[in-house]
Amino acid sequence: MESLFLITVVIFFLGVFFIGLSGGIFRWRALNNKKAWEGSVIPLLIVGVPITIIGLIFMYVTYPF
Repeated sequence: MESLFLITVVIFFLGVFFIGLSGGIFRWRALNNKKAWEGSVIPLLIVGVPITIIGLIFMYVTYPF
């Protein structure tokens, strides 16, 4: 059960990484006077947000009391 919890923590942080990466790309594109919402910002958010939510749900379910 504890290994399953560790896997869900990894899934959660993977989603947080994708969200952070999209934020960094957004700022980089804005600083370079490009259209900030184009590029890989929206696909990373589309992937990152559900992974983070799924990771949170699995953490709640598998938390070792």
